[in-house]
Parts: sequence; structure tokens; C-alpha cells
Amino acid sequence: MQRQARFIFFCSLLAALVLLGGCSKKDSTGAMDRANPQRTGVVASAGPERANRVMWQKETDYPLKASPTVAGDKIYWGSTDRHFYAAERKTGTVKWKFSTRGWVDSTPAIAGEMVYFGSRDGYLYALDAATGEEKWRFEANGWVQSSPVVRDGKVYFTSKKGTLYALRAETGQVKWSFEAGDKPLTSPAIHEGILYVGSMQGSLIALEMATGEKLWEYDSRSGVVAMPAVKNGKI
Repeated sequence: MQRQARFIFFCSLLAALVLLGGCSKKDSTGAMDRANPQRTGVVASAGPERANRVMWQKETDYPLKASPTVAGDKIYWGSTDRHFYAAERKTGTVKWKFSTRGWVDSTPAIAGEMVYFGSRDGYLYALDAATGEEKWRFEANGWVQSSPVVRDGKVYFTSKKGTLYALRAETGQVKWSFEAGDKPLTSPAIHEGILYVGSMQGSLIALEMATGEKLWEYDSRSGVVAMPAVKNGKI
């Protein structure tokens, strides 16, 4: 009999600090993977002096493949059980869960009153962050494992089949899309109106954020698997 793997999802004072990226409701970019659209991983929140006590932990029957995101008083995460969850940040009490048809291994982004995440069922989902009510879903041309980035009323993400999408954050309407081949793309990073994304075909690509026009492409000679980060004029 195959032994069922069991995983512990836990939150400590230190973990809460690490995950707390841009969670202020006044921040138009919201909270997302690596804290900001530049993907620097730098947060403004002051951390605890000591992180030596587990606040809570939650046992799950399925692996968690992506990082959770903290925004306001909630923590959001997806699971390979095909569900997306929201829980109270301080207690771990689940407030709601949402069912998809595939693994959810996309780190979510929260902006305004909405939470955005992808699933291996090929959709990007937009839910009411407070209630879990579905606002819209968008069908991509393949798995959506990338972590969305929200900027200036648009949500940007990539598909497993090499397409980068820009959608209206409120409605899911397509603003533009860019096909970079048939290999997976990394999650995108944005800085000063330029969007950067890596490709498993062996390149780093820079696009005009507003239009999707390609500005340049760098031949990396091998596949790019990690999302880029932008800081001090360098990528």
C-alpha cells in the first residue's frame, strides 16, 4: 500500500515577515511573489526582534509547490489538491477555499480587493480576496504556473507554452499577448514601463509594458528558469 505523503504548512513570526510583501491596501501594486513588480524580494515591513515561536501550523495531505502570499489579515496559498485557500494570518483558520481542475502551484498576487493566481487547468483566476467569489477566469494556451504581477490596472502572467499575457485586472479582457516560442516562460518582472521575462528556449526578453512590443532579446545560450529581478538599473 502506497504511503500517503503528509506535509506540514506552518507559519512562524519569521515566516510571516518573509511573506509580508507590500500588503498595505494603499499600495496599488499589492502583494505578490518577491514582494514587488521588480521582484527584488525587499519589503518595507519591520520584522520581529526574535522569531523563536511557532504561531500556528496546519497539516495538509498534499504538497504545496508555491509560496503563500500575505495581504492584510489573511494568508493565501494554492495546493496540489486543486484548491486555493485563504486563512486568517494570525490563527490559520481557513476562511474560504476555491476549487479548480488542476494543481495550483502559482504564487498568488493580491491587488485592491482581488486575488489572482494560475492553475494547471490552464486558467488564470481572479477572485474576491475577502470572500473567494470568482470574478472572472481567463483561459490561456497552457498550464499557468507563473506568479502574476499586477501593475497600473493590468495583470501580467505567462503560460507553459511560451505566451505572455496582459489582461485588464478588473475584467480579464486581453490587452495584448506575446508569443515567445513553445517553451515555458518565467514569471515576469516590471520596472519603469519595461517588462522582463526569461525563456526556456535560452533567452531573456524585454517588452514594452503598455503594448507588448519587444525591445530587445538576450541570448543566454541555455534555458532561463528563474524569474528576473531589477534593481539600480540592472537586471
